[in-house]
Amino acid sequence: MTERNSYSKWSEVRPAVPSAAGTAADNEDSSDYASRVEKLLAYDDPGSPEYVMARFAAETVAAEVPVATLEEHEALMEARLQDALLAQEAAEDLGMTDTAIRAQAEAAASALREGRFNDADSALSVAEHSGVGNATQARVRSVRAEAALVRSDVVGAAEHYIAAAGSLRALETDPESQEETMLFRSRAVARLIRHADTFGGDGGWIDGAMELCNANIRYQKTHVWNQGARQMDAGSAQLSAGRLKAEREALDLFLGAEHSFRIASWHFDEGGFPRDWAAAQNGRGLAQAHFCFRYKEATGKPPPEESWAAAEDCYRAAMDVHMDARPMQWAKTRINLGYLLLHRAGGSREAKLGRTGCDGLLKIAAAPRKL
Repeated sequence: MTERNSYSKWSEVRPAVPSAAGTAADNEDSSDYASRVEKLLAYDDPGSPEYVMARFAAETVAAEVPVATLEEHEALMEARLQDALLAQEAAEDLGMTDTAIRAQAEAAASALREGRFNDADSALSVAEHSGVGNATQARVRSVRAEAALVRSDVVGAAEHYIAAAGSLRALETDPESQEETMLFRSRAVARLIRHADTFGGDGGWIDGAMELCNANIRYQKTHVWNQGARQMDAGSAQLSAGRLKAEREALDLFLGAEHSFRIASWHFDEGGFPRDWAAAQNGRGLAQAHFCFRYKEATGKPPPEESWAAAEDCYRAAMDVHMDARPMQWAKTRINLGYLLLHRAGGSREAKLGRTGCDGLLKIAAAPRKL
């Protein structure tokens, strides 16, 4: 089974968490925790069943990202509530599809609605060890992972995903079931990355994510596109975690990401997938660009010229492919290139290059059907 995704998640440079950019009015009281929480809950009814989770979401995003605009905190709060709903629905579905653990699944869903995460995890742990088969154990672990993400226990979520994949592997009987397990691991890694890109953190989940990635990479008897896609997973995970890590460790992760993207581009080139090859080239550019951005604070020295040049070459190679086939990705990559050149040397030419990419995005958004 081959999952044909479009690798656009690393199409543009963006902050790991919301920035403090904006006017003074935008950031008013952003450092006043209690005031910000009350503003976030201004439209929630304390008497509604959803209020407990709404307050949990408001309090946690205000604590985890203390400096942000009200609009950014509102967006984070909405994302957290969506994650909570996903975990609750997963627990409810578990109870409806496996009657043997219905009571525990319903108890977990109820506990999640009320923000009692330890109670929910305890109920799910009982369900997992109640003699159910490997398939159900994998589903239970997946629910526990989703619940862990709601409270930003990303390391714990990664451990649950690894255990779930282990249960699925015990069920493998043919290449199709093996690729189903690979697909599960890939989606789990994407879930960890999405959480990190939304809420930030310390990147401590990267070891678990790489365990999932490497398990997929070791399986070579699969379609060449899948081999490239699994390397894209590894590159994306290292790039995401690198943006959250301290200097030296960040540089190592960026180098690892570039290596993974380079192998991915080789697989995509071998298999004849030019758009995915371009996405891998863009990933290489991003990894090398971030390496340059963080190099001086890590070493006290200017970044190597060859790293700047390599990032630029990768962006331009991606743009050559995207120009006609994927104008949206071409515009985003052009913004990346402008951003890179602006940091490398400064000057109006580089700033203009980034602005033309932004203009391209605006034109695309205004007339999507003409492309």
